[in-house]
Amino acid sequence: QARADPVGERAARHGQHGPRLVMLAADFARCALAAVFAVLAATHTSSLAAVAPVTVLLGAFSALFMPASMAMMPSLVPPSGLTAANAVYTGLVQSGSVVGPVIGGILVAAAGPAAAFAVDAGTFLVSAVCLTFIAATAPAADAPAADTATAAAAATRSRHRAPRPGRPRPWTAAPCP
Repeated sequence: QARADPVGERAARHGQHGPRLVMLAADFARCALAAVFAVLAATHTSSLAAVAPVTVLLGAFSALFMPASMAMMPSLVPPSGLTAANAVYTGLVQSGSVVGPVIGGILVAAAGPAAAFAVDAGTFLVSAVCLTFIAATAPAADAPAADTATAAAAATRSRHRAPRPGRPRPWTAAPCP
């Protein structure tokens, strides 16, 4: 039976540091490969024999990074916040896939492809450095209600504080960026 996410599962089996180690290895490898692209661009080497293997390896390491990053999420966020954290993370990844090529195009137009690939290599290095500062420890689990009566009392209190016509709504007072 095929697994949907064999890399993430394998990384998760190595404990809380497994996904982070996969991500670090992928980032360092992608940094080196982007640096190779910078050298190829600086030397005006554009043969398929030179570019194709680097491209394949870059894609392979990216394919390792993404599932490992999703496997790491439960060690960073309590269970109650996991859905929201996954949504924010996915939104940021999607935004990066739209904004990244725009920034890359601007860099290529302004400074040339070698400089753009060098900046790309630098972003992978920054990512790896940031990963070294993440403490991948299991977050405190959400505290369950002591008993059913306590949970019912909390629900009743919550219902009585619900906004009603004429009662201020807390989210309307929040400043907007």
